[in-house]
Amino acid sequence: MNVQIRSDSALGYQFDRLKVFCLRDTSSYDFNILDASGAVMASVQTSGGAEGQSPILVDLNELNDEFSLESVQTRPGQNHTTLFGFSLENGQPGVLYHSVGVNGAQFSHYRDARYFAEQTKGLEPQLIVVSLGTNEAHSAALTMTEFYTNIDALVQNLQKANPQATILLTTPADSYKRRTQANPKMAEVRQTILNYASEHHLPSWDLYGITGPAAFWRKNHLITSDGVHYTRKGYELQGNLLYQALMQAFNDYATHRL
Repeated sequence: MNVQIRSDSALGYQFDRLKVFCLRDTSSYDFNILDASGAVMASVQTSGGAEGQSPILVDLNELNDEFSLESVQTRPGQNHTTLFGFSLENGQPGVLYHSVGVNGAQFSHYRDARYFAEQTKGLEPQLIVVSLGTNEAHSAALTMTEFYTNIDALVQNLQKANPQATILLTTPADSYKRRTQANPKMAEVRQTILNYASEHHLPSWDLYGITGPAAFWRKNHLITSDGVHYTRKGYELQGNLLYQALMQAFNDYATHRL
């Protein structure tokens, strides 16, 4: 597998440290980390699994903007590999931002993902933003009691793995069902998320309350024809609104902490 990042050094994206997230068990292949010329920069032993599913740390001798990952069999019985991803780091000050998203995902899916919470620990997060709920609002069978329980289970898993992190819950933007019909369950999902955050003393960001009904998105051509997913501009607006909220909260904190 070849990995190459944008080579504009002004962005500061070059890296000299890798965190490799992969399945670690007795029959996993090991890895070689190769540079652009094919030379081995480092070797990674994934078999054994004694350290659980924490990422493997690989220090490199110099800054890089690409590498190749080569699976190697170093002993009998190694017959598979499962790669979850990388964190590329350089020790410079700033923000390390990681994202994970799966089409159709719900709180219960991340709750049940076998290694998810344990692997987030390897990122050493200070802030975890959980933006889910749209798919639950399209589930006819799901009750709000069950939904509340699912939120709680995921939050507890994340808090157990990351006791130092702040968990921010967001409400989903409104959307339609069957392309044009209003979905009253969206309001229920929104209120359940806000109730949970309030009752468990977690910060929340109410995108649903900020932007209102799905008609807002359609009127401004920010939602696609399926009435659920947004256009690129729609997602950019959501991201910018969240960024502005985070920066306002940080600036307020910086102003009043003295």
